[in-house]
Amino acid sequence: MKKKLFIFMVFILLIFLGGCTSGGVELTTTVDLNDDGSGKRIVQFEVSKSDVENYFEDSIQSLNEQLSTNCPNYLKLNFEESEDYRYSFTLEFSSLEDYKNKASEIIGREVKIDFIEPSSALEVGMNYSEDFTSAELLEWIEKLIAKKERLSLQYLV
Repeated sequence: MKKKLFIFMVFILLIFLGGCTSGGVELTTTVDLNDDGSGKRIVQFEVSKSDVENYFEDSIQSLNEQLSTNCPNYLKLNFEESEDYRYSFTLEFSSLEDYKNKASEIIGREVKIDFIEPSSALEVGMNYSEDFTSAELLEWIEKLIAKKERLSLQYLV
């Protein structure tokens, strides 16, 4: 029974990491850019205590140790406990090129990030686009859970 519940939770995480929301889990992202091209990207999500108790065999401490141990080098993990468990992953960068390199290494492919400055004095701000999602930056969590249970993701869909 626990194995079925765990497989169900991995399936829910697959949906969650695919950019959807499920069961009240919401992925939020903030990108702060400075004038010199440095900045940080913060990806946050919350997991209810009851979901952790119901779907994970390990304790929250064990889960956090696994996340800390396997978190990519460029991501800084922060964990807070309140009514729910709140996770925050911060990617700091010194330039646009540094941001591209770090994101590419975490995701495992070359990423594209574009900044377009205003073309007239009437335009304010800057256009920003990238060809990856925050869910892709956190795909390693999905792989960690699948590896821990020796599950092949092809059997979950």
